[in-house]
Amino acid sequence: MIGSLKGTVEEVLSDHEILFEVGGIGYRVTVLLGFFAQISTKSSLKLHIHTRIKDEGIILYGFIDVVQRKTFELLLSTHGVGPGLAMSILNTHSPSSLEKIISTKDLDALSMVPGLGKRTSTRLLLELGNKLGNLQTEPIFDSNRNDLREALVELGYSNEEIVRVSSLLFEDNSLSQIPIEDLLRSALRHLAKSK
Repeated sequence: MIGSLKGTVEEVLSDHEILFEVGGIGYRVTVLLGFFAQISTKSSLKLHIHTRIKDEGIILYGFIDVVQRKTFELLLSTHGVGPGLAMSILNTHSPSSLEKIISTKDLDALSMVPGLGKRTSTRLLLELGNKLGNLQTEPIFDSNRNDLREALVELGYSNEEIVRVSSLLFEDNSLSQIPIEDLLRSALRHLAKSK
């Protein structure tokens, strides 16, 4: 099973699929719609991959960070949720907003997802209520990522550079617990090395 890929976005194939080249091999990877706002073609980055094996072949789902991938996999573990619906949920709600929706039992917000009716939304609220504890560090994670992005924008770094260094720094949640000043120092060190 493929767990992650580090390479280059070679081509945007559709609004939800890219050709991701790693060591001369191009992988077709399904991504979230918000992915395209964060990267551009020829961007080098690491994708966290969920591999799905079907009769027709292998399908790769790629995510900018490990929290997105874990949330996707958590959604898949819920009765009646397949990859298409899980992607639709994450296209509508970020992992942190989904966690808030589940904790507050906000049925209306969950029902905003295309293809997700009230009955399935109600079941999701019940089933995910006990499972989202695994992602408790994620709001801090999101906050640190956003703070880092804002600081790097202020310093004049491009969106591509910011996405690349964020992908590198946030490979796991361990950095979500450290102060933003230390994160910024680490990011600047990585950015200086890549120039």
